[in-house]
Amino acid sequence: MKKYFIVAVLGFILLPALTSCFHHHNLSITETDDDDEFEMDAKFEPHRTHEVKVYLDKHLLGSSVVSVVDRSGKEEVLLDDYSSIYINADRGRLQISINKDGNSEVALTRVKQICRDLEDILKDN
Repeated sequence: MKKYFIVAVLGFILLPALTSCFHHHNLSITETDDDDEFEMDAKFEPHRTHEVKVYLDKHLLGSSVVSVVDRSGKEEVLLDDYSSIYINADRGRLQISINKDGNSEVALTRVKQICRDLEDILKDN
């Protein structure tokens, strides 16, 4: 009986340690597409932040940024095609939103594609 008790206690102690070793896929991506706005909210492993930044720099923020305006934690990025995108980024977290009324269909399609690409990047281990 004592043997089973010791095994059970060791099991309860080791179980959280073992499961934390295999817990590398903290990924949550939510897209909201309503009449006024499209938004993507992604939470991911913090070590993937650099990958996300590199992709955004290359495909969205590259040389086409006209200006960046900080609005209470969200950065409004004004692009050379006169589209306006809101980005809130931190280690392991990214929010991108675009207002449908103030932007063209081309800009909306571009942002949606970028969000799909980011989702694929983050799902790829």
